Amino acid sequence: STAEAVEAAAARRIPLQVLTIEESDRSALAELYGHRALTLIRSDHHVAWHGDRLPDDVDGLLDIVTGSAGWPEPLS
Repeated sequence: STAEAVEAAAARRIPLQVLTIEESDRSALAELYGHRALTLIRSDHHVAWHGDRLPDDVDGLLDIVTGSAGWPEPLS
């Protein structure tokens, strides 16, 4: 569920909007961004993160994608 990411972002005052992509658009987006269940795309269309589930450390992910921290190791 994306609710954990939405709550963590809200607590940090990071704007985060969850969009559910219509079935008709999924294949085109998969070609652009890869075949992943979740993709975090910045407002400038940069893919900041993607995966099949949220990492265990959502706060760590938000630190990384906002530039507050570097990549310590691959997030799983």
